[in-house]
Amino acid sequence: MRVETVRQEYHKNDNIEQHTKKTRSKRRIKTASMDSVIEIGKRIQAEISSTLQPNNYKIASTKGNWKSSLMIRAGLLFSNYQSMSTEKTREYKAVISHGGFSSFHLQHHTLNNEKDAAMNDKFKYMKNENRIHLKKMRKRRSVDDVIDDKQLNKKTMSIYDITSDNIDKKIGWNIEKKNKISPELIDKLKSNIDKYQELSDKNSREGIYLLKTQSNVLSQIYKNLQVNEDNKLLLSNIKSIINQIQNEYVSHKVSIEKNIHVVWVAGAPPDSITKYATAYKLAYPDFIFNLWIDIKAMGAYIFNKILREIAFENAKHDLVASLNKEELNIIKNNAPIGKELQDKLARSFEYNLLKSQIKIQDSVMNYAYIRGVLNFSDGERIGFLKDILNYDEKKIESFQAEINKNRERTDLIKEKLISILGEDKVVIHDVSTLSDMKIVHRKQHYQQELILRWNYASATDQLRMYILKEHGGIYTDYDVTPGYTKAVYNILEENSNNFDFLEKEECRRAFNDEILSIASNEESSGYKNKLSNDEKTRLDKIIHEIKKIGTDNLFSPIDTTVIRDSMLMSKRYQWWGEDKGWNIRGNNNFLATHKGSKVTEFVISGQDNAYRQLFDIREKLRTESINVQHHYYAGDNIEEINSGSIEKNTPLDHKEYGIGSLFSKYRMDGIIPRVYSTLHITGPDAIMKSMRDYYNSLGALGQCRLDPSNKHFKGLSQDSFIGNLKRINGIEGEHYDWKNQESFGINDITPDDVSSWTAKIIDIKSFLYDIVYRDQPNSSFPPPVIEIDVKRLTIGWPSEVKGKLRSLWPNFEDEYNRLLNGNFINLNSLSNIDKKIHQYLILSENKLVKWSGISLAEKLNDYLNKFTIPIGNKVHYLLSEISEQHDEYKKSMFSVLASDPDAKLVIWRNDKYNKYLVIKELSILQGRKSKIEELMKECSPQQHDNLKIYHRLKRKEQLGMITPEEQLSLIDTITLISEDQGLKQRIIDIENTLHSFYIEKKLVSNLDKIQNIKSLKGAGRYRDIEYLWNRYVGKEQEILNDIMNNAQSRNLQDKIEIKDVSNELSHSTLINKLVYDGYGFDDFKQVMKYNILYREPGLLLQKAVVAVPSGELVDIINKHTSNNDEETSAILNKLYQHFFGDKTVDFDSSIEEQRVKINFELVLSELDIDNLGKY
Repeated sequence: MRVETVRQEYHKNDNIEQHTKKTRSKRRIKTASMDSVIEIGKRIQAEISSTLQPNNYKIASTKGNWKSSLMIRAGLLFSNYQSMSTEKTREYKAVISHGGFSSFHLQHHTLNNEKDAAMNDKFKYMKNENRIHLKKMRKRRSVDDVIDDKQLNKKTMSIYDITSDNIDKKIGWNIEKKNKISPELIDKLKSNIDKYQELSDKNSREGIYLLKTQSNVLSQIYKNLQVNEDNKLLLSNIKSIINQIQNEYVSHKVSIEKNIHVVWVAGAPPDSITKYATAYKLAYPDFIFNLWIDIKAMGAYIFNKILREIAFENAKHDLVASLNKEELNIIKNNAPIGKELQDKLARSFEYNLLKSQIKIQDSVMNYAYIRGVLNFSDGERIGFLKDILNYDEKKIESFQAEINKNRERTDLIKEKLISILGEDKVVIHDVSTLSDMKIVHRKQHYQQELILRWNYASATDQLRMYILKEHGGIYTDYDVTPGYTKAVYNILEENSNNFDFLEKEECRRAFNDEILSIASNEESSGYKNKLSNDEKTRLDKIIHEIKKIGTDNLFSPIDTTVIRDSMLMSKRYQWWGEDKGWNIRGNNNFLATHKGSKVTEFVISGQDNAYRQLFDIREKLRTESINVQHHYYAGDNIEEINSGSIEKNTPLDHKEYGIGSLFSKYRMDGIIPRVYSTLHITGPDAIMKSMRDYYNSLGALGQCRLDPSNKHFKGLSQDSFIGNLKRINGIEGEHYDWKNQESFGINDITPDDVSSWTAKIIDIKSFLYDIVYRDQPNSSFPPPVIEIDVKRLTIGWPSEVKGKLRSLWPNFEDEYNRLLNGNFINLNSLSNIDKKIHQYLILSENKLVKWSGISLAEKLNDYLNKFTIPIGNKVHYLLSEISEQHDEYKKSMFSVLASDPDAKLVIWRNDKYNKYLVIKELSILQGRKSKIEELMKECSPQQHDNLKIYHRLKRKEQLGMITPEEQLSLIDTITLISEDQGLKQRIIDIENTLHSFYIEKKLVSNLDKIQNIKSLKGAGRYRDIEYLWNRYVGKEQEILNDIMNNAQSRNLQDKIEIKDVSNELSHSTLINKLVYDGYGFDDFKQVMKYNILYREPGLLLQKAVVAVPSGELVDIINKHTSNNDEETSAILNKLYQHFFGDKTVDFDSSIEEQRVKINFELVLSELDIDNLGKY
């Protein structure tokens, strides 16, 4: 159940009579204790002292003697007193309580003589969790959000006074109604009420748990009673009780630890951090400034920058290579680039940059896994530069110098921070000391962001949650300033033009730069110079006014109390221009919570789950073909799935990894502009979702922290955020009230610097003109030999995995390193190691072990690919393929022989299989004839004639002799036969049986004895036997004879060898089995090709390709065609036909063809006919 309130306010202009009347109407008389009297005395003394610093709030009349006015207020104080406590006031700060639970505070009495409004901001009481407030009023909502929520609770929120004795009375039920509820439920409610009342410290996690149980039990009772319309009063009472419990829950406030946490990894923090630290000192003088760094990653940014530049150069090179001559000429001539070409350039460059950077990132990550990813540090980065990029000592020394410089800069920044904040207010931490960074999978996630994606935002997203969980306090990005005071906002508002210095990003950034300069007494960064003259003039005036109020009145802290086990995050308001409007969203650049807050555990768990899901999708795609998934999980194939004919796997929805998915964006994030994934994995969206999950886990109790209509903030209500602003009504445009914030926030005007390069569109034209004129460096790097150190490799692995590896593969390290250092490749050893890696590592359920194994296997693949194995100067052809394109294959074969005098050809025939096909075809013909004749005896005269026609035409179709007219006639006949369903099914069964023909082993073994047509006598009609024999056996022999005659005429007969598959590949049980099984599909040829290459070295050409023409030949032709590509190609084709084909080269009578003929003859006259190999 969610319960909302409407704030009850006292206004400045209320006179004393109205004030008294309102107070009396809400007064509850209560006997004052001695402590109360003492407390009231303190407040009277405070009222007296407040007259020395008057303000402009006029709750009580200020006319007459101040003493009489004070007595009136004291009387009011007594009449409304319940149990007040004080808190030390904070000077020079305006504190606004966060969220929807802000409270009314008694205001100071003011004298008639008012001072400057800026000074009146100094005195505000800090909100305290024990102070009793006049609470907001809440809208009533039902447990299931089905009860009308328009009614407003008219009563003031009361303190928690529920007991097991009065709960029945509060619900207001009689015995009859009560008996309809389970006694166990009622007992549970009362038991938890008693336990709560007995707690010595109700403001505890145990207290929240007991309130949660009470709310959930009442919620269940509410649902049980809701079925009867007569129970409206009871339902209303129960809602009120839940409302009271929720109010008790939100009163459990905790002061956060006095820590300011800033994280900077991948190098030294920027020098400007000291400006922001000064601002936090002014806003939070009692807080300790904690700077978190990664001492092992001081060179990470420089290292990643080197790799990014390599990726950038590779992408440029690939972009130029993808352009045609016309496009290159446009760029070379510096001609205007049209939209179509501009779009192509942008798409192509983004694609090539993504491809290049992912390739480099994967290489680094594989290296890290092999070196031990959990301990990957600057030392390993240097190793990568040496091993992979082949950096010389000079470059390595330069890189090491940058690391040393970063360490020195960090020390200098520490000294400067100490000089600003004091030695006791500055602590430098190493992130590795965090407890969560000692948990393997979390350290792995952190390293993955730092090493694989170079995503520092995501890496620090994780760290900030670990820090707040362990230490509590405030986390802030280094470049976020505290909120301004009202005095500052007054000045900004008075000098703004259409709210520009409050809302326009450039103006806000320039002012923030200047106010930091004033606060820190350091030079500004110069953002002011980017403003217009008018904006500069008004900014100068603003700065002049700001300097008057003093640095102590510039920045305001947030309310540093939070509801127990909750967390506050900032709310960002950014104006993105007229087209996009306002971007208002939660942001994790500023977070506040107490140490050990439960919500931080939910956030961290949510981050873990996000990475787990990404790992699982990656693993699914790695181990299962996407195309196979598309087939087996498609709706069209549901029958195949249900039939059980395939192994069923858990389907992977294409939406989980396709375009636009989080998985798809994960690797693009940081490379492709404006493609983000971090928001939903570790960033603000993920955090808000986890916060919502926590409040939902509290059941009915937590619903007061949610607002389902607030979808942009994942359903969180306002009280989870700081910096909530109200929209200003009654003015043109959409503007917000920055001066009177509902809760003070921060200023997150991030500097527009190089750190945000990935979010910007890359200007292709800025570098394109230059790169088309220069040679591109080869930025790729050969795979190196990387030896493993098992001790480093297995850091973080489960002990049982380590033990199993030591037991089953004790010499793992020696075997792997010996293989990689060998001078020759041992395929058996490589295969054995690869199998063990797969068995012991890749099949592991542990993600770290699995991906270490994948990286080791990848290195084996690189090792294999670096070897060049001689394949022999042979080219293999299948005679069955030559038969299909006789003339084209002849050109291919003789051009290959002409190109290299040492080349040899092997033509593979398969007589045994061809004879088998003849027998199979004859058996089908004979079987169909016999079956149809039997069927004709059983059917009607009309169907008898149809079957006769069907048999005749089906025979012709099988033999390939059917004409188009006969084919149509066959279709018509089948249609007529199909009118009789029984007959139709008989025909289908006959054809299925015939094509499932299986040759007996005895017959297969006798295939070699079939030498000619006579050997097949009796197997079928002679005409059919003759036709099929010529088709499968005789035709191939004729083609083979023709090839050998041509070879002899060219004196090349010794260069061609004829081999028979059945004899040469008799060792292949697979081929024999396929023949025995009557396998007649086209991929039988593919099986033969693999077996040929397994047995003999060389090339096996898939198509009738010809030898590549030399550059000399192309230049000769281009000389005569004036570089006309179309004519050059035509002449080349005719030259191949002239030298290697059977047909005569001819030209038609067209002008174009005659021009080609002339050029052809001119080229022919220049060629050295006796030395064609040079061409």
